[in-house]
Amino acid sequence: MATFRAMLNEEPEIGASLHWIVDNGIDTGPEIGIGRARTRPEESYLANVLRLYIEGCKMMAAAVETVTSREIQRNAPPAVGQGRYYSTPDAEAIECFSAKGLKLVSGNELDLIS
Repeated sequence: MATFRAMLNEEPEIGASLHWIVDNGIDTGPEIGIGRARTRPEESYLANVLRLYIEGCKMMAAAVETVTSREIQRNAPPAVGQGRYYSTPDAEAIECFSAKGLKLVSGNELDLIS
């Protein structure tokens, strides 16, 4: 839940990376691309995640197109140290999130995913 932590830590942007799958690890394969979006604390966690998914989908579509033209280098080394990984927030983290005035879901955002 990196977006949750980015909002909690007041980080200016969130990101997603696309990798070749080479094993059962997370983000361990060569990197195909990175998508970034500005963190918007005035919006909910869900809205920030959905906006990042849009960037991720664009990256995947571009990668599929690029793979067909064989322009992606499969042997590119993975980007190390650029991302952060966080576990599911505990009750204390959720309380801090709420205390900062941040929201998990707001208004009719659930309509965006149906």
